[in-house]
Amino acid sequence: MTLANVFMVGSVFLVLRYSQKDRVMKWVRFSSLAALILVWSYVFSLIATGGGPSLKIGCYIWCLSFLLLFLAVFKIPGRKRLATKYV
Repeated sequence: MTLANVFMVGSVFLVLRYSQKDRVMKWVRFSSLAALILVWSYVFSLIATGGGPSLKIGCYIWCLSFLLLFLAVFKIPGRKRLATKYV
């Protein structure tokens, strides 16, 4: 299990426990971006060295899950939203 996968499993608990604390959420956002870059750089290096045809659909779903994690950290239910009033 890679460090990115450990973060993927642990991020659920971090978000559930610390979603109201901005400092922790900033760290979670940065870490999810780092995990996203790590995973996609691994896939791109495989493609660049000629290992691209041997990659199966599971690899791309795995990479896509890190993108979804990165995007999901920005929209947390329960956080206050700014109300926009139109006049």
